[in-house]
Amino acid sequence: MTLAIVKRAGKKADRPRLAPEKGKELVGLVLGLLAILLLVALGSYHPADSSFLHQTTVETGVRNLIGPVGSQIAAAGFGSLGLAALLVPVLLGLAAWRRLRHHRPAPVAGRAIGAWVLLISLPALLQLTLGDVAWRGEPVAAGGGLGRLLAAGLESQIGVTGSFFLLLGGVVIGVTLLVQSTLGELVGGWLRRLGALGDTVRLGRARRRERRLPLERGCRGVRIGSIQHDDTAFSRRRDIDIIDPELFIGTGDNII
Repeated sequence: MTLAIVKRAGKKADRPRLAPEKGKELVGLVLGLLAILLLVALGSYHPADSSFLHQTTVETGVRNLIGPVGSQIAAAGFGSLGLAALLVPVLLGLAAWRRLRHHRPAPVAGRAIGAWVLLISLPALLQLTLGDVAWRGEPVAAGGGLGRLLAAGLESQIGVTGSFFLLLGGVVIGVTLLVQSTLGELVGGWLRRLGALGDTVRLGRARRRERRLPLERGCRGVRIGSIQHDDTAFSRRRDIDIIDPELFIGTGDNII
């Protein structure tokens, strides 16, 4: 009996399992696929398509590239978050990229909280500043239903200016938690990238100038040589013209 229990335990221990790295890779692939599908569905969203937010009596067909399912998902995204819904596939893509990278950074806390803070603050800020915008010829709330609700509630309590700065602070805090960097590091990184870009542009101009310089010198040398050649030919013709005719007149029978 004891031997049987030991054998069963050994069999359970030897059962092959999926490696954790491979599991993270599969999750990253699924998230990447969802990000692409969601981005295409939101990007091809048309407010006039038939959905639970818009019912049409005329059969015009669904213009969403993901079909009726994509039309319903896009309507839900724009209806709830407005233009901020385009941020959702970006966040999914970043999550997929972190799981597919070979050298993964150490896990940190706060990214999920930053994403939620950003997805709550950004729609209200867009609704407060932009209001309704045109999307494929149809009016769409820039912040969706969530943005309208939050913007109206904050505006009634602390006014437009207070709501703007509060929501802007929420967006900045969300981005800071999401990227896990301080504002100084973030600004310094962008300044270093801009400086490197300027150095690259200046280096490219200097190299093009160096390549053009020999050509310009060669063209200048050809022009100077041709001018000297023309001057020499002109001087020869002039010498012939001014020769004394008496030099060609001989004495006796040697007459020209």
